[in-house]
Amino acid sequence: MRSITFDKIFHSVLALIASFICFAPKSIGLLIAILAAVIVYGYVKKHFSFKLYWPHILLALLYMSYFIGAFYTNNPKIANMYLENKLSFLIFPLLFSFKPNFPFKLDLPFLGLIAGVVITAIMGLFNSFFVFAENGSLFSSFTGVYFSHIHHPSYFAIYVLCAVYGAWYFYLKGSQLYFKKWVLPFSLFGILAFGLCLSMAGFIFLFIFMSFVSLKWIYTKVNRFLFYGLVILSPIIILFTLSVTPGFKDDFAHTQNSVNNYFNDPSAFVKAKVGYKTGNEARLIMWTVTWDEIKKNPFGVGTGNVDESLSKRLVEYNQFEYAKKDDNGAIQYNPHNQFLQTTLEIGLIGLIILLTFITLSLKLAFRYKNHLFTILILSLVFNSLFESILQRQSGIVFFSFWICLFVIYLNQSNPKKSLS
Repeated sequence: MRSITFDKIFHSVLALIASFICFAPKSIGLLIAILAAVIVYGYVKKHFSFKLYWPHILLALLYMSYFIGAFYTNNPKIANMYLENKLSFLIFPLLFSFKPNFPFKLDLPFLGLIAGVVITAIMGLFNSFFVFAENGSLFSSFTGVYFSHIHHPSYFAIYVLCAVYGAWYFYLKGSQLYFKKWVLPFSLFGILAFGLCLSMAGFIFLFIFMSFVSLKWIYTKVNRFLFYGLVILSPIIILFTLSVTPGFKDDFAHTQNSVNNYFNDPSAFVKAKVGYKTGNEARLIMWTVTWDEIKKNPFGVGTGNVDESLSKRLVEYNQFEYAKKDDNGAIQYNPHNQFLQTTLEIGLIGLIILLTFITLSLKLAFRYKNHLFTILILSLVFNSLFESILQRQSGIVFFSFWICLFVIYLNQSNPKKSLS
């Protein structure tokens, strides 16, 4: 019987957290408490040493910016909720500033993510079956929010993409936990789950990523003239694909028309868009009013004041429906762009901290040529353009956990080039 060593316990707790983030996010608090207890015990027993890394420091500074912004809030209830939700920005950097003195690996924690994705997708299929039994619509019942009912589809699409890519990454690295006999069927299952999320942002990101990989291979292995030709034709290919793909065809056509009208006169477009609006039209409206508020408040409106600030601006644009606040003082939509959201709430200083955190993390990924970490960071950046990805727990916990974990992993791999 194999002995249970401390490093196995530590890796197993990380795997449980990675898994539960997917299918039981409300239980994460308990698991984080267990992780903290393991780290404290390990530090006492000299299994860990304390070391600060710049990405960890910056993420903690981002939280402190929200904390300071709460002193200027007009909505203590919302501000306190934000501070509670964003605690992962402080907790994970602190916990993962304790560097393992034993060999640290990510294959077992990533196996936890893979298991979590499978469990979540199966739960989604069961939910879709029940929905289908009620409304009888096969396509709508098994896609979007009915399939991804625990997390917003765009978030779960990120989980699935990282899990599939990670499975092949560790398999090709020769991990003893990863075998083709399960990696291949999981990949097929993951592709199905990714498609059922029906996330346009997810599809576009995947298309860009696959295009980049394919073009790089063509440039280095096939023919450079073919490479340049495909680069020139790629925008046409993307537009054609979106215009004929079921589920996206009508949405793409409507979005194209809305964008054209928007750029002709942004202010008139926002004021004229009353009544029913598509998701992309809502984004154009929220981006416009958010940018107007940022110009007025470059140092931010304060933590918890975003909804109040945007509500007033939405009234000026005749968007009375969007301006309505619920009992908690929140409006219907957030800015749907993390960079705009951060800037409006905690100002340009907060934006600089966020961008520096992303830049240093991406620099670390490039330095070690770790494609898995690169995919993780780029998915955060891309989705932040269309969603306030770090406002929901699904994004806050997932990205802070994995980025902090990768930072200590990559710095331990080659301490002479550490980004400390």
